[in-house]
Amino acid sequence: MNKYRYNQKKISNLLESFLILVGISILFIFLSYSLFGRLGFIFGGLIIFFSFVFIQTQAHSLALRLYKAQYLPPDRSPKLYHLVNQLGKSAGIEYLPQIYLIPHDLCLAFSTGNKKNPVIALSNGILSCMNQRELSGILAHEISHIAQGDLIISTLTQLIGRVASSFVSMASFILILMFPLIAFGAVRVNLTALLIVMGLPTIITLLQLKLSRTREYNADLEGSRLTGDPLGLASALIKMSHSTMGLFGPTVKTPPEFLSTHPETNKRVKALEDLADTFTP
Repeated sequence: MNKYRYNQKKISNLLESFLILVGISILFIFLSYSLFGRLGFIFGGLIIFFSFVFIQTQAHSLALRLYKAQYLPPDRSPKLYHLVNQLGKSAGIEYLPQIYLIPHDLCLAFSTGNKKNPVIALSNGILSCMNQRELSGILAHEISHIAQGDLIISTLTQLIGRVASSFVSMASFILILMFPLIAFGAVRVNLTALLIVMGLPTIITLLQLKLSRTREYNADLEGSRLTGDPLGLASALIKMSHSTMGLFGPTVKTPPEFLSTHPETNKRVKALEDLADTFTP
């Protein structure tokens, strides 16, 4: 393994993630303080804290119910659990993931829960169309999300974005109630500052999406380290993208990259191909 190249990419991903997290935090503090003062900041912080505690205990069950996923016992798929356990131990996670099966023919895979109760959900489609090498790449990617704390980061940034949007909605409602006073000049409003503040939740959301894409690249990098085979994951990503193609084009429309949680498949595949000489199977 080319440790210098691996460390270079790892540091780059970590630095970018850190800067985006700092940016999101600063914007939230500025937004809450600008709209409601110190009380708004404290109130927003408390909402995020208690929501985060609740989601950490319930998020995985909500996501699994949404996809109608069912628990897959180890005795029904011992080879799959053996592979997951091998990769989990290599990643250094203390609690090994449980596997849930999604009854869908599309290629779907995601991780949820937390470090003490991790879950990996896989669809029937992904298990039927992937070979062992490709499935190893997918599982290593999801396990890397768990090991790197991406589930916590994702939950936290989503909560910040939702609370920020709620604050702006509350402020907009108050402004509507005060419109007669504003119209008659009894209350003055700095429109420029107001427009800037109103636009902050959108900026926070875009930063949150950018952070998600950065963490996907990092999970690709870490997953490649676990398997020593970045081309296995690249092959799996190509298959997954083809699974959404119909006779007349994509059956699932994807948004522009800046509005997506995942980078474009061709960019991820190119990055993985560039890693081919970094890792030795």
